Amino acid sequence: MAVIYFGTNFGVDRYPENVRTPRSDQPNCESMEPDKLLLENAAENERAAEINNALAVILGNAQLLLLKNTVASEDRAKLKAIEQSSFRIQGLVEGLIQGKRLTSF
Repeated sequence: MAVIYFGTNFGVDRYPENVRTPRSDQPNCESMEPDKLLLENAAENERAAEINNALAVILGNAQLLLLKNTVASEDRAKLKAIEQSSFRIQGLVEGLIQGKRLTSF
């Protein structure tokens, strides 16, 4: 590999064809893999947050309707089923997030 001082190559070929030096503006392969995993984890966490946000709306509305005394008993049973299913889905999403955290380290 040629060492160049102040633009002078001291008789050595300045750009030898058989030597490749890494450029500082390009990431090396070792640093790309953890970055890719971080991006994938961030995307999965974002999707989990979106699921939880939508689920919070469903659960909140079901719980507000359950607070009303004017809801018929058959509708109350359906709202309870929605509430219970929402809690179950929340647990599943949290389990997926926790499982991903455990396997990503």
